[in-house]
Amino acid sequence: MYTKSNPERPDSVPSYVPSAGIEEGNNVVFTCTGNVGKPQGKFRWVRYRRNSNDVTIQDTPYESQTTTAVQMPGTCTFNGTSSLTLKMYQLDNNAVVRCQVVYQDVPQELSYHQTQRINVYYSVRNVQLSKSPSNPTFSEGAGPITLMCSSDGNPAVINTGYTWYKESNTSVTLGTGPTYIINNVVVGETDNYICVAQNSFNGQTFNMNNSIHIQIDFTTTTSTTMPTTKIDTTSTKYNHKTSSIEKEKGWK
Repeated sequence: MYTKSNPERPDSVPSYVPSAGIEEGNNVVFTCTGNVGKPQGKFRWVRYRRNSNDVTIQDTPYESQTTTAVQMPGTCTFNGTSSLTLKMYQLDNNAVVRCQVVYQDVPQELSYHQTQRINVYYSVRNVQLSKSPSNPTFSEGAGPITLMCSSDGNPAVINTGYTWYKESNTSVTLGTGPTYIINNVVVGETDNYICVAQNSFNGQTFNMNNSIHIQIDFTTTTSTTMPTTKIDTTSTKYNHKTSSIEKEKGWK
């Protein structure tokens, strides 16, 4: 007599090795176990890449993974095991990996377990600089110029992980933090300003930099020449005459 047994949800959340300290470029092995029913079902894997807001930006199924199974003594069902090896990339930071039962070629919608968001370390990159105001050039004596630096990395660059230099003298640190303010807006401050961003993990430190040019020009002033007044004697006599007439007519 043929006996049929329905599968169950996987035993637990998929385990993975290494389980911590995962870096970009590492291979991670995921394993899933559980009752796959009779006739023997299988496990299906899906990787969901998610952004920092937990919104899925890409999902990739892995249908070709094999499920090995053994019939459990004294039962009418098979216990299955499946493994999946994935190379980790920057986009896998915050990803989750799901193990789902497929029974008689039909994915069992509620029969799955998935990992928590996976933390993948990657070195600092995409260092971007901007300035405010965003003028192409500045006049000497203008108000403060604020330079801003941003980057991507996991772990994220902390405030003290940003360091500022002038290209003309990289031996002197101008300051730290994601912003640097040029208060003394004079021609001598014209230079390329460099922001170095740094993060660290697993005993390693990574740096990346970028620069922005700040051009400060002399303030130009335009002198105004007053026109020379030429005295017209004829007009003066006329004015004198007019003044006499005004007196005769009693104008005030």
